[in-house]
Formats: sequence, structure tokens, C-alpha cells
Amino acid sequence: MNLSRILEKGFLTIDPDASLGDLVNIFTRAKRNVFPVVNSDNIYFGIITLNDVRKLLFDVDKYNSVIIKDIMIKTPENIYTDDRMDKVMDKFVKTKAWNLPVIDHNNKYIGMVSQSTIFSSYRNEVLNQIEN
Repeated sequence: MNLSRILEKGFLTIDPDASLGDLVNIFTRAKRNVFPVVNSDNIYFGIITLNDVRKLLFDVDKYNSVIIKDIMIKTPENIYTDDRMDKVMDKFVKTKAWNLPVIDHNNKYIGMVSQSTIFSSYRNEVLNQIEN
């Protein structure tokens, strides 16, 4: 399997200096519940998940005072563009994460990889080999 084939680029991102109100606006357009935190130079800082901020979303008074960099979390591992799939899988096993960011060695955000996409791709590869 190739990392580029399972890379997901459809995640909406948010700037670390954005406000909680900005995040609420992004939530309304999102199809996912994970938001990579990247600056204008596409440097990766962390992630925000809906579960992490659910309680804050109903406190409108905090929309302008809460800043993303203060509530984001650092991911336990990052996947690098040149990581082999065995190393990628080891990172998922070690962290028990469902989504991990893919960055280059300059910390630029490339996309996300999910365990479910890896397993689905692997299953398809096995089925293709069985059929052939």
C-alpha cells in the first residue's frame, strides 16, 4: 500500500490564532469532526475535534475570547510523507488514534490518514489479489 493512495485532503483547517467563533462557522460547513490547525504558511500545529470543544460551543460569550491555539491538542504522533506503511500502522497501534496528520519534514500539513481508510484499502487489495 502506498501512503499517497490513502491520504485524505478534504479536512477543513483552522488557523491557530482564530477564535472559537471562527471554528463554529467552520463546523457549519464541515462533514468531519476533526480540524487540523495550520497557519497561513500551512505549518501544522495540532488538531481540534468536535468532542474536545462540544461544551464550549454553547457558550456564545466565549466565541471571541477563546483562541484555537489555547484549546487545540497536539497529536500523539505525526505521519511523515516518507513513512513506510508498517511505520504508519505502528503509529496507529501505539497511539490508538483513528486519525493522524501527514506532514513533511518542514512541518507542512499535507493531509490526514485514518485507520478506517487504511483497513478499507487493505481489504480491497486482498480481495483484488484473491480474484486475480
